[in-house]
Amino acid sequence: MTAAIRITLTTALLTAILAALKLGAGHYGQSHALFADGIHSISDVVIDIIVLFASHFGAQKADFNHPYGHGRIETVATLGLALILFLTGISIIWDAGRHLWGGEPAPTPNFYVLYIAIFAIILNEFIFRYTLRVSKKIKSQLLEANAWHSRSDAAVSIVVLLGITGALIGFPWLDAVGAVFVGAMICKMGGMLVWKSVSELVDTGVDHKTLEFIQNTIIAIPDVKALHQLRTRTVNNAIFVDVHILVSSYISVSEGHFIGDQVIIALLKLPDMADVTVHVDSEDDETAHPSSHLPGREELTSLIKTHCSDLPAPQKILLHYLNGKIEIELILSLSQLNSFSPENTLHLYQEALKKLAYIRQITVLFSV
Repeated sequence: MTAAIRITLTTALLTAILAALKLGAGHYGQSHALFADGIHSISDVVIDIIVLFASHFGAQKADFNHPYGHGRIETVATLGLALILFLTGISIIWDAGRHLWGGEPAPTPNFYVLYIAIFAIILNEFIFRYTLRVSKKIKSQLLEANAWHSRSDAAVSIVVLLGITGALIGFPWLDAVGAVFVGAMICKMGGMLVWKSVSELVDTGVDHKTLEFIQNTIIAIPDVKALHQLRTRTVNNAIFVDVHILVSSYISVSEGHFIGDQVIIALLKLPDMADVTVHVDSEDDETAHPSSHLPGREELTSLIKTHCSDLPAPQKILLHYLNGKIEIELILSLSQLNSFSPENTLHLYQEALKKLAYIRQITVLFSV
């Protein structure tokens, strides 16, 4: 059983017990505020069930249909929980308005309901601190949202306590004023969580400071000349990065791949980094792809054989696609030359291929 599931079950049980106490005391103690708070606590139990569901399915590993994992389940559940927080705040303000502007009198409760309200405040504060500590430890946005919901429950219970106290000493308007204040606070809290969840769902990137730190980490890797098209997004606080890096135009594919691996290793050491995709470029292709019209290796090799059929066949052909042109390196064995000299072989290859306008340069190298 994961920590998120364990703490959610615990808080759900405690909240259910507290709801029963509030409902019983509110009914028999003639406190409509405490009875309403009990109904609110019942809704908390339903929310805990949502948290339990989302934590279970959100923690599942990536699969064929969800290659980035199931973290969005937790994000969506957080959004739903945030909306409930917001609507709860609105309902508190609405109820308070009936007493402030509607002229509806509040009943005078029995004295013992004060103890239930105080107990509710202490228990909800305990649940809040315990849940928040666990959420920070396992980095769960949803569990953090649920912790703050417990804090809002404590605030609501404070309003109930003030209302009961005010009614007993002759100042019933304290209940309504405090309810408006707490309702506004809960609305603000819910609104912030809604914004955060929606931002994640639409793939909003990391903040500027984190982005700059990622850029500096990449540039610090040896042989990375520049970077572009750096894109980030988050899934339940986990960061995903896509980036293009510029390396020397004449290194081998394996060396370019090695440099890309160094970038990945360095970024995965950063906090909350989940996955990194690196595209290795030999030239800056951010705004244009000047070599996209050029022939590929198979076509070009066939052209070389056709135009240079009477010349020594190269053992290897290296192609460099740069700025809309091709630079060719031909590697031949000295034993292949026969009557050809090294200088003459280069000249003959250059003459044979000069009609291919997209070839910028031909270099012939010899192996022993």
